[in-house]
Amino acid sequence: MKKFVFYIFVFFLTVLLSNCQDESIDAKNSDTKISSRLITLEEVKKIPNAYQKLQQIQNYQHLHGRMVYDSINDFTVNTSTIYISNVGSSHSITFKITRTVSNGLLENLVLISDFNGGYIAQLYQYDLTQEEIAQLENGGQIEDLKNKLTIVPLSNYNQGIFERNEVGVVQTYAIGDGRCGIFLGAEEVDGILLIFYLVVEGTCNGGANSPNGNYSPGEGGIPGAGYDWGYIFNDWNSNGGQSTGATFTNGTINLPNDPNDYFVTPSTPIVNLPQDDSHITDLNIISVNSVIKPKFFELSDEYNGTTEYGWEFRVNSRGEFVPVEAQVVYTSTGGAVQFPPVQANTLIRMHLHYNGLDPVFSEDDLIGMFSLFVERNQLNPTDSDKVTSILVTAGTTVYALRVDDPQKAQTFFDDIISDPVKLEKFEMQYEEYVVKRAFRDAIPNNLTSRENLLNKYLSFFLSDDFYETGLVLYKATLNLTNNTISAWEKVTY
Repeated sequence: MKKFVFYIFVFFLTVLLSNCQDESIDAKNSDTKISSRLITLEEVKKIPNAYQKLQQIQNYQHLHGRMVYDSINDFTVNTSTIYISNVGSSHSITFKITRTVSNGLLENLVLISDFNGGYIAQLYQYDLTQEEIAQLENGGQIEDLKNKLTIVPLSNYNQGIFERNEVGVVQTYAIGDGRCGIFLGAEEVDGILLIFYLVVEGTCNGGANSPNGNYSPGEGGIPGAGYDWGYIFNDWNSNGGQSTGATFTNGTINLPNDPNDYFVTPSTPIVNLPQDDSHITDLNIISVNSVIKPKFFELSDEYNGTTEYGWEFRVNSRGEFVPVEAQVVYTSTGGAVQFPPVQANTLIRMHLHYNGLDPVFSEDDLIGMFSLFVERNQLNPTDSDKVTSILVTAGTTVYALRVDDPQKAQTFFDDIISDPVKLEKFEMQYEEYVVKRAFRDAIPNNLTSRENLLNKYLSFFLSDDFYETGLVLYKATLNLTNNTISAWEKVTY
């Protein structure tokens, strides 16, 4: 069976590339041009059906800047780096995607032009080693890249018109205009991955003319390949069985010559996005997560009290966030939050600074962030640099700490936090260079001015220009009217 698929695939690849004199990114001397180029989101907007497909993400929370959040598939589409790839009359548009909880795969969203002038959305997952990813980043090519690819259907993007069925070894995809594509394989040509399909008329549900994908005669009276593949595809490019298209006899397929019987889609893998801030990507995902998002507003509602409430979020085996409420330790001045012991799956901690506390991470909060990072590292997690500490203030601004340089964060913990003398100096410097300085420099009686300076000076305090902490500070704004959270941005100094 594998040989059968391979021979079809090689035949089609030979036909497709027979005129290619130069298999480059843009084969200008070829009748079948293969090309790929970077485009902008503004260019995508000029392709109405493609842009509409991007906007059809079910239950998306916001579309701002360069980030689109897909709450169903739990990934974020980054629209700052986009490739459009062409082969013949077919093209695809490829986006990089990211996840808060990594699945260890390089993933792209690919919008494929179909026979109706619309687009089919697919998730391309590449199972690559770090060495292979680095090789792609440096402009190299990966041997056998096609066999490291898995194509995943995204039915929520396609609103039910996209189907995938696996019967035996066959994957089938609805490709529009009442036709179905049988996945044959892939081939890489100078960094462009070509995905090959044979075209079948009819739906993809278990095989044309065969609800269970079993053998049945085709409409033209000639048996299809369902006997071996569990799928009928004898009736390509025909009307009511009047032409049989390809036939399958004694293990041999007779291919039709009509190019309409073939469907090929190109895609250019996107590896990295050096111009983008991955922390902002992660924070934007966090702030619209259905489990985490409500806690921002629950804590904000308590700003007039005298208690620091807090939540910890752990990731279960299904990649879902599970909230754990922090304990409160009461003193003569109020209640202070106390988080539970760090677990390997502890990813996020969030707490409130009520009215009367400074709207900035305190020195104790900073120490807690370092401890969270280091203690979790000791449990050998797969994503040690993904920990996040979130502060909800009495105002509408929320803040987040992230680990930007794990080595510096570990070194700072070992050299400063673990040394009582140096730790005391650190706390004194925080008080002097962040709190007191902001109080001196702020506009008198202007709480907004003071809050802005507190966080500006904290950003400087954490930077390589003062302490090499390996931490970085971000902020976002709560809209208390419609319960939304703005895009995150880095706090600069």
